[in-house]
Amino acid sequence: EIWVICGVIAAAYVVLIASILWRGHRLRGEVAASQAWPTAASRVVESRMDELVAVKGGPAYFPVVVYDYTVTGRTLRGSRLHFGEPVGFSFRKRADRRLATLTAAAVQVYYDPADPTQVVIERTAPVLRREVVLLVILLAVLTGFLALVAGFVVV
Repeated sequence: EIWVICGVIAAAYVVLIASILWRGHRLRGEVAASQAWPTAASRVVESRMDELVAVKGGPAYFPVVVYDYTVTGRTLRGSRLHFGEPVGFSFRKRADRRLATLTAAAVQVYYDPADPTQVVIERTAPVLRREVVLLVILLAVLTGFLALVAGFVVV
């Protein structure tokens, strides 16, 4: 019976790890593909800081930049900063500096020529760093769990 429980827990971890790896692979592919995307001049329409307050802990600050850009005579509007989900900051001053950097960078945007509505200010995926840390933690927990179970079974 213990092997069934261990198998289910290990399988859940393997599925979770595989999904993180797949997502990372997909994001790295998007970043790589975007290196060939053309640029377009843009104009910042709005820049603001969104604040989310979690039930536990303090607020998280999310820079938001809305910009207009023109592709083949057609004016489009975008707000995507980079690939992956938005990245929040715990400290307001750091978030303000990031917003200033993004607003300055919005002079030029990168768009997908196959679908010009797909646009980013930066051809990066900052969430990948967080996912690598999460992956290492999950692997460490899974390894520790399996070692613990193996120790109980052997004894």
